[in-house]
Parts: sequence; C-alpha cells; structure tokens
Amino acid sequence: MPLTTVYILQAAKMCGNEIAKDFFQYSGEMKREGRKGSREEHEGPPEGVIAFTSKGVIEGSVEIRYRSQWFGLFGNGKERIERPMRKYLKKFLIYLDGEFGTSFSDRNKIKYFYLVEVDHTDFRDCFKKIGITLRALRDKEIWANMVGGSNQINAAILVAGTYTAMVSRYYYLFQGKTDLMEPEDIEKPTKRNIKHIAEDLIGRWHELPLFKLELGELIRDIDGLFDGGRSIVNLKEIIYVLEKHGYTEQFIPKLRGKFLTIDGDRVQRTPYFHRVVRIWKEIDIEDAPSNFTEWKRWAYEQRILHEVEI
Repeated sequence: MPLTTVYILQAAKMCGNEIAKDFFQYSGEMKREGRKGSREEHEGPPEGVIAFTSKGVIEGSVEIRYRSQWFGLFGNGKERIERPMRKYLKKFLIYLDGEFGTSFSDRNKIKYFYLVEVDHTDFRDCFKKIGITLRALRDKEIWANMVGGSNQINAAILVAGTYTAMVSRYYYLFQGKTDLMEPEDIEKPTKRNIKHIAEDLIGRWHELPLFKLELGELIRDIDGLFDGGRSIVNLKEIIYVLEKHGYTEQFIPKLRGKFLTIDGDRVQRTPYFHRVVRIWKEIDIEDAPSNFTEWKRWAYEQRILHEVEI
C-alpha cells in the first residue's frame, strides 16, 4: 500500500501537481559537476524494495489474506507472498502507464525486489540483518516503513537506523483494512481525480524526522575511551568526544543514568551501555558488506535472500 502511494504521487508529479513535486524534491541522485545525465529525469521512482519478513510468509506455510478492489484480486489461504505482490504490482504499473503515459512497468520499473528472512519474534536477529543491510546500502537513499512488520522488526529498523544514520525517511501510513493492497477509500487514480487523490494521500503520509542521530558512532567512540582495561575515564574526555561529534557538554544529561554514571569528574559505563555496545557490535562484523553487490552475496550465503520478479 505505501508503494502504491509512492507511485500515485509520482504520476501526480508528472501531471504537474505541485504538492506531489514538493514530496519528491529532495529525492534522486545528486548531480555531480562534470557528469551528464547523472540526475534522474523524474526523481523518486523506487529503485528497489527490501522487505524483512518471516520464513513462513516467504515460503507460503502460513495463511495470508489480501485483496485489491481496483484489480479484482483476492486471496485467503496459504501461498507464497511474492505471488500476490507480483500480480498486483504488474497490473498496477501497467495501468499507470496506460492512464498517465508513464514508464513504470518498463524504463522506471523496480530493478530490485527482495524478501529477507528474519525471525520476526527475535529482535536481535532482526537487528543484525537489518543493520548489516542499512550499512551496506549507505550510498542509497533509504526510506523505512515503520508499520509494516512485527514490533521486533519495526524496533530493529528504528534502532539500526539510529545507529547507522542511513535512513532518509521514516514514514508510516495507517490503514484499517490491512488486507487491502491499495489505499483504502481511494478511487482508482485517473487524470480527472489525480489532484484530489494526491492531496488525500499526502495528508495520510506521516514522517518521523527525529531519528537521524548517528548515535552509534558516538557511543563507539566513548567506548573506545575505556580501551586498555580502563574502568573509569575523566569527564573531560567525554566532553572531547561530544565536541568531536558536534555536541556540547549540554548533551551529557542525555547520557547520564542510562549510558554513563558520573561522579564528579569520574565516568563509568552502565550495564545498559555494555548491552547496547554488544548488540551494535553484531553488525560491525568482519568483512561486512559495504555495497549492494556485496550485500546481495552476503545475504545469499546466509540463505535469507529471496528475489521477487516483477
């Protein structure tokens, strides 16, 4: 449903809708000096989709319900999740091409669509796989859907995003009819109603802009102060690390209690600090993938990657 929303807003932007244009104004590849054609003709079409979900959903061993009123699709049983996704998206993108003259099913189609297997009940498993993925895709513009999975998946996206600072947009769209593949109570978009629909969808789209702090690097540098078996460091050392990251000593109260105990000028790490660092180190693995190609190879080797053909 969020992917449907993005494509509808893309179509609205191509029709000259100013609200939709503003929605995508910071999307797309940055044009580098001296390079021709490095900026996309239409900023914002999704290059890839990565969905983190359970083995049962991927393999079709659990029942799923879905329907599309626009295209007459219906399912209520056991089947691999990629089948309805593929059927719906193909019909939807071809429809947009015919109605609006776009090229979503051809030149601007989704290049990469992957399902990544996680234990949706295990936060640490979700965090490790999501965190490694985010770090590997550091050169990409990443949007994160915050209501698409289990609590463990959503929390892992949030914590991994805070650690890596790789997510450009954390967004959510509420939908009461959770089996519906398109936005509920929205007519199929046409040239006549696209302006009204775009404004409606923009009103439903909510973002969380407050999670762009790269807390992981800060905590990692503070932890480095304790190297060599030190259990106590001087407060001035903490302030130096904060200043290096662009913070003042006014940030110290945010670390006191939860991460650090401070007694005068003496600073120690809390048990919670140790737990956080231990979890975060799980994505600082040796030979961690650093780009899309390496990530894809890593995920295949882990046997957690499933490709969806659109």
